[in-house]
Amino acid sequence: MSGAFHPNRRQLLLGTAAVLGVGSGGVVHAQAQVLKAGDQKGGLRALLEAANELQGLNYEIQWTEFPAAAPLAEALNAEAVDFGPIGDAPLIFALASGARVKAFAVNRSDPYGTAVLVRPDSPLKTAADLKGKSIATNRGSIGHHVALKALESVGLKPDANTFRFLPPPDAKLAMTQGAVDAWATWSLTPRWPRPRAMPGCSSMAAACRRA
Repeated sequence: MSGAFHPNRRQLLLGTAAVLGVGSGGVVHAQAQVLKAGDQKGGLRALLEAANELQGLNYEIQWTEFPAAAPLAEALNAEAVDFGPIGDAPLIFALASGARVKAFAVNRSDPYGTAVLVRPDSPLKTAADLKGKSIATNRGSIGHHVALKALESVGLKPDANTFRFLPPPDAKLAMTQGAVDAWATWSLTPRWPRPRAMPGCSSMAAACRRA
């Protein structure tokens, strides 16, 4: 297997929160404290439960699962949830689109599994070979950012290839069936049949944070 493009990645907890409401007559009353938490694959909740940080709280947490960071960021912007974890690249995309979110905590995660992948029999060997090819990825995701950085690392612009924005299961299927040439993704697991990762791509940009 050739070397993989594994950029550094940070998971950012984003949020806006409010626990007070204005009642009739303009008098401020404390509402029942409910924190609306977004999550991806139960990752944040599992960490908090393992650390016993959800015990003895004087407020309720309502959890909502999201399939990826982009829809979680949209929910934050719409105030459908108060906070949730997303990656550094989805944060950059969210801020660029005008989303009213901010980072208030950060941790570093294992970059394993974040890569531009091709089929084992693909003639594509490096990022330069992506010119004129099709790449499947989730719009506004870490995979999207990885693909853009891969193109940039060899002097190619985003329009040098065709992006097909698909959720990970559909993107994987499209690549394995030959409907696209490459798949830019994240969070690969050992149980998945391992495609070939492409070398020759630059590391990802540092995380963006807004006060």
